[in-house]
Amino acid sequence: AGFTACQKEELPAPATTTNTPAATMQVEYKIRGNSGNLNIEYIQADANGLPQTIKETTSRNETSIAFAWKSGNFLFVKASNTIPSHEEVIVEIYINGELKKAVSANAPGAIALAEGRW
Repeated sequence: AGFTACQKEELPAPATTTNTPAATMQVEYKIRGNSGNLNIEYIQADANGLPQTIKETTSRNETSIAFAWKSGNFLFVKASNTIPSHEEVIVEIYINGELKKAVSANAPGAIALAEGRW
């Protein structure tokens, strides 16, 4: 019986993926409501940079919340009138000073919710 020579098959090297660290971006939530009494809920970074959900009530017509955040992570801000009314509520998400999302609500009990990943 004859033997044939074996040849090692060269497989292409797997494509290397560069894991670039997420860039830090400046996030600002702007919340406005004519009623001046709003329930607000949003996600932001805690002292260790980890996501935390905050719920609060404000008696101001305008509120701004700013913090540093890693790009690609989920963001959201929502607000509603403390007492259901037709008063308009507006929530906005800014990334590095650029408006990315704006949502409003003006029906009794309606919630303005802006969310996304950037």
